[in-house]
Amino acid sequence: MNARWWVAGAAWAALSATIWFVGDLVPPLEGPLERGALILAAAIALIGWEAWRARRAARANNQLLAGIAVGSLAPTQPSARQASSRCCASVLKTWWRSCARPASGCPEASGAR
Repeated sequence: MNARWWVAGAAWAALSATIWFVGDLVPPLEGPLERGALILAAAIALIGWEAWRARRAARANNQLLAGIAVGSLAPTQPSARQASSRCCASVLKTWWRSCARPASGCPEASGAR
């Protein structure tokens, strides 16, 4: 069991104690059954969240291992940085081509600064 589960368990215990001792001040939580149900719902939500997170991590690990086995670790889609650098390169090429022809109205080509 790793530290994440211990911290989550401590957080749940603190929340449960708060619900149990302060809950009777809130009208919908005056009875012990209502407070117990809320504590149980918090426990189920915590376990569900951690199980989903563990499953997601296992799936990512399996994809990484499959990529290593195939020999391809390159992402299938370009990253945002790669896409933005392509976009900037395209804009710069267009700007350079327009400045190469002085009649196009490029301020640098016409001498205006």
